[in-house]
Amino acid sequence: MNTILDNLIRQVHQKYPRPAQMSNSNCCFTDKDMRELLQKPDEDLGDEDFQALISISGCTGEYQESIYFLPLALRHCFIYGDDSFFACSASIYFISCGERSDLVAVDGFMPGFVDCVSYLIDHFSSSYTVKSVCHDDGDVNKYVDGFDCLRNLLDCLLQYAKHSSLATETILAMASPTAAPHHAALLVSLIYRWRCDYIMFGVRVKRWRDGDRSSALCSNLSSVVPPLMYPEIDDLVFNDELLAALYKRVEESNLITAETRPHWEGLKLDIEKGEVPFIAEE
Repeated sequence: MNTILDNLIRQVHQKYPRPAQMSNSNCCFTDKDMRELLQKPDEDLGDEDFQALISISGCTGEYQESIYFLPLALRHCFIYGDDSFFACSASIYFISCGERSDLVAVDGFMPGFVDCVSYLIDHFSSSYTVKSVCHDDGDVNKYVDGFDCLRNLLDCLLQYAKHSSLATETILAMASPTAAPHHAALLVSLIYRWRCDYIMFGVRVKRWRDGDRSSALCSNLSSVVPPLMYPEIDDLVFNDELLAALYKRVEESNLITAETRPHWEGLKLDIEKGEVPFIAEE
């Protein structure tokens, strides 16, 4: 296991042992749910378990109980990558928002958690590896390994704002003319996903563009189109000149092989068509 994560787990667990029970329940999760959950060994905790243990709503435990599970959630992200949506989202929220974030800082744990998140970003952006999954009906889908986790990390950092520089610096570095080809390819994938979000929530995005800064709209858009809140990132999303430069950098490298070319060409086609794989709002 990674030394940064191991050290953080050790530091947190020295101060806060594993709780025998969680104080706040019968809200999103019942007392029975939490008792059964706490019977699981740390290594058996799954993604949805972390949704309960470090709940974004904070309704399942006090800080001194939930903090025990926070570094374990980041370790879960490291091990399971794309299958760690809840662990990733709840972890970023915990260190970014509200009283729990303040207490993490008071305890002196914040630098360690920030280092771990930075490490996870580096880890999941270290390559552009296309894998295949075969479904029961015989269909084969290709996907970029670790991409969903990377995107979730970046979007949550942008949405919850406190540590947004980890995301903005990563994205801007990917857009640099000197960025590695695999970073250029990952940014193309990010741009496609973000363009889909902008199109899907187009009515609300237009209201924002037209000057509506109501708190309700800002809160909603920050959760569904987080790049919109950051002009330097927003400017990248529909920058066709940048997109062409990213294509060129990738295709002049040896990153795209015969095996990965169908996925890459399909991604480019989806971007050029400007269509989204779901229903956009009216």
